[in-house]
Parts: sequence; structure tokens; C-alpha cells
Amino acid sequence: MIILHKTFFRSLAITLLLGLGATLCCFASPKNVDAARKSMLRETQIAIDALQGYHYKKTPFIEIDSKVLISRYLDALDNRKMFFLQDDVDFVLLRFEKNLKPAYLFSGDLYPAFEIYNLYEKRVQERLDWIAERLKKDFDLTTEDTFRPDREEEPWPSNAEYADTLWEKRIKNDLILEMLGDQTVKEAKQKVAKRYERWHKMLADFEPQNVQETFLSALAEIYDPHTAFFSWDTAQDFEIDISNSLIGIGAQLRDIDGYCVVERILPGGPAEQSGKIHPGDKIVAVGQGETEAVDVVGMKLRRIVQMIRGKEGTEVRLTIQPLGAEKQKHIHLIRNKIELAANLASAQVIDLPGDTATRSIGVIQLPSFYGDGHLEGEGTSTSQDVKELLIKLSEYNIEGLVVDLRRNGGGLLSEAVALTGLFIEDGPVVMKRNFDGSVDEDWDNNPSVTFTGPLVVLTSRMSASASEIMAGALQSYKRAIVVGDESTYGKGTVQSLLELNRMAPQKSGLKP
Repeated sequence: MIILHKTFFRSLAITLLLGLGATLCCFASPKNVDAARKSMLRETQIAIDALQGYHYKKTPFIEIDSKVLISRYLDALDNRKMFFLQDDVDFVLLRFEKNLKPAYLFSGDLYPAFEIYNLYEKRVQERLDWIAERLKKDFDLTTEDTFRPDREEEPWPSNAEYADTLWEKRIKNDLILEMLGDQTVKEAKQKVAKRYERWHKMLADFEPQNVQETFLSALAEIYDPHTAFFSWDTAQDFEIDISNSLIGIGAQLRDIDGYCVVERILPGGPAEQSGKIHPGDKIVAVGQGETEAVDVVGMKLRRIVQMIRGKEGTEVRLTIQPLGAEKQKHIHLIRNKIELAANLASAQVIDLPGDTATRSIGVIQLPSFYGDGHLEGEGTSTSQDVKELLIKLSEYNIEGLVVDLRRNGGGLLSEAVALTGLFIEDGPVVMKRNFDGSVDEDWDNNPSVTFTGPLVVLTSRMSASASEIMAGALQSYKRAIVVGDESTYGKGTVQSLLELNRMAPQKSGLKP
């Protein structure tokens, strides 16, 4: 078996297309909490304007059921229904259901969202205190009982006593699972206690923009399940996912007891090339250029990552506490583009024995349909990567090709069209119906074909969106045999990225 990995990358200009759904991005990167709060009024208004003006359903915001919106927000905060009580839910609905839109959301005021979150935070803190005390006592693990971890469809706990019973079962379940891993009762209790102690840090790390993102995403999902609101942090993560690249030093980091610890060094990045950073090292301070380094011990990991990332070619200064050493060291690195090779297209050649001869079959693994960075300059391209792999595979005289989309959840529509074009001469690949009823066709206009041999496309229930489009198009053109589960995921919407910093509230505004 011969394994091929793509080593050279080319860029391809991508246009994100407006279709059935939308992704709303807040790109006003908050410099501090006050700045974030001041910008939320405008951002919320624009987000609501965009939903009712650009979404496929064109549903006026005034028609959105406030009770449904509040309920979805409560579910987003407490999806297992373990912290809020039914009395809390009733109180929140009584307080905000009738005046949610006219008194607050029409002007972009997220006061109800923050008040509900404050109640959630209070309930979590109370429960964490209860868990800490309960773990100090003994448990009877010999009784026969049942605990359902997934309570999404269950009712809210009717009272505090019933909630205590649920948590008693949950903690017993946690302990038993740990003990099945050959831990003693004492060790299991210590591990479970530490797990819930981390929740205190999670609450402390939750910021105003996270409340905004959670609430507006709950609103967006009423329009359709694939529409969402991105905060600046989430938008950056989305950009990395869709482009399979980032600008940084090439180190995977994690939080361990308040320290930023290097978990893994990514190949080819500035960290590896320097030879001065290793797994297990702690980053204790970060500086930009000539500015004074900032102590990052105890800081939220996401904030540390943001400080380390930056523009390509700029300098970042790190103070490192090496693993097993007492003396700190100072490192200067120049940020560079890091390509996340684990998520890129790859190929292998498999030799299959036959009756008279061995046949070589090419297999391309495609985790997603990625493309040029939308927020930050150039990125990578699925179609160009696969084209290079096909050229390499041809050198091994393969007699057939398998494209594996079984774990491909989709990505850029334009890349699905371009990739389909590698196997057909030209023609329409997908049709999209817009909110005004018009229908657009996305064509492969390139008559050249990179691979003309026998083709099989593997799919599963996890194959979604762009994967379904490519597989369906190749099947319609009788260009490929599709093999896999009886059905794929069944996602029939196209998302568009709407940047709020390039939009303004409608002149007419939101009116009750």
C-alpha cells in the first residue's frame, strides 16, 4: 500500500453564496467588556434585520413566538435540564414573555438574556456547592437504580428535592463509570470532584459576547437549524475550520490547572523550527513586538490563543517554563501560516489481488470541503489538493478510484462544484432556490477532466451538505457509483456568511 499526502498548495478565490440559510458573524473584536456591551445593541439590531430580511423564510421578527425563543435559550444554557427548576422556567416566562420584543429586542437590548443567564449561573453555583458537600459523604452503590444521561426531552425538575434526586443518580453514575476503569471509590470521588470543580472556571470564563452568541443563535435556529450567530471568537474558529489553516506559531495548547501547557507541536510551524518549545512546556507570559509581556497564568485559554495568533510575519514573544526545569526562558517567534494537514485531502494506492493479475486502486480520503480563508487572506483549496493527488495517483497506473465521503460533513459549496468538475466535462452541479423564488444554477464551466476512469463514491449517514451535492451530481451524470448507507444526512440548505461590521440597521428599524 502506498500512501500519498498533498505537499503543495494553491489558492482559489471563493465566493460564499447566499442561499437558504445564513450565518451571522459579529466581527467587532471586543477590546474589553464595556466595549463589547456597547456594541451589542447595534449588533443585535443588525442580526435581527438580517434574519427577517435575508433568510430564505423571510419571517418577520414580530411573528417570532417569544415563549419559543425563551424556551430555546433556556435549553441552550441547560440542555440536560439539570440546573433550572420548573419554577425558574415559569418565573422567566412570566417576567419576559409578553415584553421581550417590544420592551427590549426591538431596540437590540439583551437585558432579558443576561438576567436569565445570571439565574442560570446562580443555579449552577448552588449545585456545584451541593455536589462538593455530597462527595464528602458515603454512597450506597449496591442498590438497583436507573439514570438517563440524555434529559433533553425530559421535563424540568419539578422542585429542588427532585433535582437533588436526579443529581444523586448522576453522581453515582459518574462514580461507577470511574470505578469500571479500575479506580477505588476514593480515587473515583477525587476525580469526579475535580471534574465539577472545573465548572467554576467555565463559569468564570463565560463572557458577555458568549451570552449574546447563545441567545441570538437560539433566535436564529427558530428560522432553521443551520442558521447561527457567531461571536468574534467563534468566527475565527469557523475560519480555521473552513480554510484548514491558521496564522500562529504551530502549537496545540491546553489548560491544565490554570496553566497554558503545550500539548503538541504542529509540523512545519515556527515553534517546531525554533527547536525551543516542547510538549509539556508552560507558557507563562506573552508579549507583542516591543510591548511588555503579559502574565497569562490563570487567563482564559482562548484569550491566550488570541494573543499568540496574529498577522503573518509579525513577532510574538513567549516566556516559557520548560518541563522539568526551574529557570524560565524567553523566545521570539515570527508568526506564519500553519496548514492543518490532518484535515486535508489525502490519498493511498491499494493493490487488490485478482484471478490473473494485481490491480491498483486509488483511494482519496476527504474530511471536508475547505477553501480559501474568508476572513484572513489566502488559504487552501480542496479541488486543487485533490487535483494534485489525482495526478500523483495516475503515476501508479490506477485502474479505478474511490472517493471516501463517509465522514465528510460538508463545507464550501463552491468547492463541491469545483471538485465535481474534476470528473465531468462541464454542466450544472446544483440548483438553489432563493427566498424570492428565483433559482440559481452552479455550473462546472471547465471542460477538462482530471480523472476519466471508473469511480466509486462512499457515503454514510454522516455525509452531509456539499458531500451530498457532489455524490448526487456524479450519480446523476452516471459518472460514479455511490456506495454506502441507505441515506445520507439530508441537509438541504445553503448558508451564507453575513459580516455585521459591513451592515447597518435598516432605516425603518424594528417596530412592534
